[in-house]
Amino acid sequence: MSHKKIDTVKKLSNFLNIEKEILSELSKNDYIIIERNNSSTDILNNVLTVEKIEIPKKSGGFRVVYSPSSDNLTNCLKVLNSKLRKIYVPSSCVHGYIKGRGIKTNASEHLGKQYILKVDIENYFEKITKERIIKSLNNLGFQNEISSLIAKITTHNNVLVQGFHTSPTLANIIFHELDLIFSKFTNASYTRYADDLYFSSKEEIDILSKVEEQLLKFGFTINKSKIKLMKRGQKQYVTGLTVFDNKKPRISKNKKKEIRQQMHYINRYGYKGHIMHEFGISNEEYLNNDEIKENVDYKIHELKTKIKGWLLFINSIEPEFSKKYITLK
Repeated sequence: MSHKKIDTVKKLSNFLNIEKEILSELSKNDYIIIERNNSSTDILNNVLTVEKIEIPKKSGGFRVVYSPSSDNLTNCLKVLNSKLRKIYVPSSCVHGYIKGRGIKTNASEHLGKQYILKVDIENYFEKITKERIIKSLNNLGFQNEISSLIAKITTHNNVLVQGFHTSPTLANIIFHELDLIFSKFTNASYTRYADDLYFSSKEEIDILSKVEEQLLKFGFTINKSKIKLMKRGQKQYVTGLTVFDNKKPRISKNKKKEIRQQMHYINRYGYKGHIMHEFGISNEEYLNNDEIKENVDYKIHELKTKIKGWLLFINSIEPEFSKKYITLK
């Protein structure tokens, strides 16, 4: 069934492969927010229960995300997200949360440019209201009543929920009109990865006021502390990759140096020896102290996981660099 023909809760429940009664319960938008690992099984199993998770930021403080506790809500959001991704046709300038695109394709659009302007949107998801979701879904062809129901399921306190499966896709849908506007800016290449906007040009860029003006019209504001104008000859990073090379984005020299150093020590001492050497632990202490042994073993697992993640990431960007390390166990 085409999404444009959905005009009842029953039809939407069939579209999402979920029971009508459960969908009706979810549409009440009366979520029970709990702290992670701090509630009874009965509350956790409630279809409306959502766990609040605080993730430490490198800059200090915490980033708050929310995770559905029930399988019914999780499955509903996953299926809805899958359906929305099939309906929404992203502009070529969008690289975040789009199949076949990512940080590498995003950075590739800005290779060899004299000037790169990075603009970060402040409180991206929190600026996307239920009303704006309804309007954007209507523009996609959903009937207003159905758009309203979807907006209720995907929001809390009238704004998009950070952590729900649907949030990145809905944010892309809502930003679509702005993407088209920014793509038409003269003398500048434009891309967006989630809440990070990039403009680049071979000529000097003087468009920040225009960007801010358009964002304000749609209810968004710029995080002034994160504005960056990067000039050729200085460090130029786009979604974490350097773009000084005219041919392809690259991993930064500092990251490569860090990895080479880690690999040197691991090849020399092994994982266990590297950890024990780093923390000044003798083999006798490791063998005779259960607490020390447990801590070292955990650090070994942590380091292996970290390096595996690094190498898989680097392999997707610069496979020629990672191939000498990728088989390391």
